[in-house]
Amino acid sequence: MLPYSGNGYPGCFSGIVVSRMTLHALEYWAIRLHVVPGAVAMIVAPAAMLVTKGGWWHRLWGRIFVWSIFVALLAAVPLAYFANDLFLFYMTFVIFFLTLSGYRIHIIKRQNYRGGLIDWIGVAVMALAGVGATRLGLSTGSEMGFVMLIVGLGVMVGAAGDFYRLVRSPRHKQAWWFIHMGKMLSAYVSAVTAVSVVQFHWLPTTIRWLWPMAIGVPGMFVWSRYYRNQFRRSEGRVQVPVVAGPVAGPARR
Repeated sequence: MLPYSGNGYPGCFSGIVVSRMTLHALEYWAIRLHVVPGAVAMIVAPAAMLVTKGGWWHRLWGRIFVWSIFVALLAAVPLAYFANDLFLFYMTFVIFFLTLSGYRIHIIKRQNYRGGLIDWIGVAVMALAGVGATRLGLSTGSEMGFVMLIVGLGVMVGAAGDFYRLVRSPRHKQAWWFIHMGKMLSAYVSAVTAVSVVQFHWLPTTIRWLWPMAIGVPGMFVWSRYYRNQFRRSEGRVQVPVVAGPVAGPARR
């Protein structure tokens, strides 16, 4: 779910003139197709985190989260156009790729992490969005410029990590699990950021945009370290083998 400023009516799509009434109708439905699925994603994400991982409920809430995010982002594209906001347009593709790659990791892990064409395109689009957001940040002198710069640099670092994983498969057998949860949690942090930007107007611009990232990113590192230790302890457990041998019979007198 992306923040929407709601200012500006460009009046045309690719040179085709659109009436103001049509624009209002498109905006009306785009907002609802953005907000309602976004709210659903915000609700079901904690449910997917709390239930048993890999269970039926986890898969159900996870699928609802993914498709809700996809619908919300599809509606976010015209909203970014109406708002004449290139940064929001970039972030739409970033969040879409985070969600898509978190979902597809279940598929590519069975292919030794060899991603398909859609994965390579996603990494390229994410990298370009990061470059675009960074350039916007450097050319903007306000608080928002600082936000764009921080987000753009973070997106480029994430795209570089994804590119490295596509080129060189992870060796840890639980790598897919960490990638899946990291991507989904990143998408959820982005949704929380959208709510903060839209609703928390009493906060300064920088804090309103960056506090979810400031809490979410360290939280994900702590979470990752915890589960790495859990997996390490589980793998390090030594099972005493049961050696078959002769069965002692009753002692003869």
